[in-house]
Amino acid sequence: MVARLDEADKHLTDYRSLEPRPTTHPTLDQAVWLVWTLGEYLVNVCLEQHGQTAPQDHSQVARARGLFAEQKLKKDYGDLLERLERFRLKASHSGYVKERSTHYSSADVTRAMGEMRELVAEVEAVLRERGKL
Repeated sequence: MVARLDEADKHLTDYRSLEPRPTTHPTLDQAVWLVWTLGEYLVNVCLEQHGQTAPQDHSQVARARGLFAEQKLKKDYGDLLERLERFRLKASHSGYVKERSTHYSSADVTRAMGEMRELVAEVEAVLRERGKL
């Protein structure tokens, strides 16, 4: 699980080494995609460990909020996942999205990665509890 964050961190390092630094770049977009996919995966793992079906429709934002409301997660990661979904849409469509106010920087991605590490820790704890890690 952490390998995706390490790979995203490598993309951020590559992006930060660019001079002059562009406002968008494939390495930054790739970092966004890696962090977003990890978030969806972690929510799915948590859902499955609690006997729920993983969604196929990218509804992980609502499902993460539900896990928090059910006290299966200690923190509500809905805002993080929602933010990453907006970033991912922009990255996937080369900046062309309906929400023109969607912007992200390497600092935004770094903050999201920090929050994602918290979610990794929570999911790993669930897996350890169940003898799966």
